[in-house]
Amino acid sequence: MIEITCPNCGHTFEEDDTKYQGIIQQIRDQEFEKELRRRMEPMDEARRQAVAAARSEAAAAERAKIASEQQEAARRNAEELTSRDSRIAALEQQLKGERSEAEARRRADVAAKDARIAALEQQLRSQQETAASSQALAVANARSESQAASAELERRLLLERQKAERLEGELDRQKEVLARQKEDSQRATKELLDLKDAEIERLRDFKQQLSTKMLGETLEQHCQNEFNRLRTTAFRTATFEKDNAAVAGEDGRATKGDYIFRDFDEDGHEFVSIMFDMKNEADEGASKRTNESHLKKLDADRRKKGCEYAVLVSTLEPNSDLYNQGIVDVSYLYPKMYVIRPQFFVPLITLLRDANRQSLDLRRELAKARAESIDITNFEAALAEFQSGFSRNVENASKRFDKAMDDIDSAIRLLERIKESFRLTQRHLNAANSKADSLSIKRLTRDSPLLAERFEELHREQAEGKSQEGAAPADGTPSEDAGASGAGETEATHA
Repeated sequence: MIEITCPNCGHTFEEDDTKYQGIIQQIRDQEFEKELRRRMEPMDEARRQAVAAARSEAAAAERAKIASEQQEAARRNAEELTSRDSRIAALEQQLKGERSEAEARRRADVAAKDARIAALEQQLRSQQETAASSQALAVANARSESQAASAELERRLLLERQKAERLEGELDRQKEVLARQKEDSQRATKELLDLKDAEIERLRDFKQQLSTKMLGETLEQHCQNEFNRLRTTAFRTATFEKDNAAVAGEDGRATKGDYIFRDFDEDGHEFVSIMFDMKNEADEGASKRTNESHLKKLDADRRKKGCEYAVLVSTLEPNSDLYNQGIVDVSYLYPKMYVIRPQFFVPLITLLRDANRQSLDLRRELAKARAESIDITNFEAALAEFQSGFSRNVENASKRFDKAMDDIDSAIRLLERIKESFRLTQRHLNAANSKADSLSIKRLTRDSPLLAERFEELHREQAEGKSQEGAAPADGTPSEDAGASGAGETEATHA
């Protein structure tokens, strides 16, 4: 959990990492849009100012040039009206052709300049549209990926919460079942202890009581009959069979037990097995032996046949307080071994069977818990994989954002270069206007010997006209020819 403090009220609250990342993503989107608008506004303003300045400069240059050309045309028209000589008229025609060529070139330059401005504006608009579309696409992709990832994560978290609730309910039910089973086991143990206490008083005269009952049968037959009596009610899935296969041990002697008890669950899996050995005092004859002398062989037979428990059903040592108390646990000598009197044959089988059935349920619960732990581990791995993929997507979106910002900076630099190009164009136009203003007949004829010769002849003719004016009539009245010549001289000199 991540602590977040409100900047207005100062209240602190906690949010998980997913919601915190969502809040950060929203702030990043808003900051990205603000930064984009902030960078685009100066760029648009600079573009508008550059285009307006270029247009105003071009219009001013055009007006100045047109005014200059109009003045030049008026001057030339005045010269054409005052000029009489055909040679000056031919020169003026040549000048008119050059002026038309200059006008055509000027118009071509203006058209090229306008086309360049239009192309630059179109390029700028296309770059702006490309940058805007790239930014919008990156933002849309990032938002869609973030929303999809958030929705998927919320859905998985909801499923896991529901699964956890189901597991908690199942665990509560299993706890209740185990508690009931524990109570049943305690009740059965109490009943068994009560039965044991009730039978203690009868152990003293056990031999006398059995003398009439077991005269015609052995201890093995007695245990077989007791089991068969309860087979259909208490031991429906169990077997109690004679052990007829003798197996050789490490010492080379082949031995076997008396009976083997096995019980199975609903799926046919064995969950308890007991090796029985029956020893009756009457079978020992004159040399009576103790119960402990039979335990080693019984443990070896249990191991050979793969049984879990070993039980010695014995009437030996009838006066022993240890064995007369009922069920005696001798696991301190050999593992999972008991010595009982015949009347505890069925209770011991029931006790061992119920205990192992309960442990079977516990083993099943343990296997189920392990499977659930594996599911949780798989979920954590999937969550880690999702977080890694989400981080990669966020990193890619950040890279796209940085690239878009670099493209915007490149566009700004391009506009700066375009502005500098406009300034250079203005300088060239000013230089062209200066050259047009400094244009004169003297400069045009500087490198033209033929025109220079014609102008020399014109000057000589003007000089001759002046000399004729000196030979005027005596009364000093100028003639019309002289006045005309003087006017022509003045016009030629002005020209």
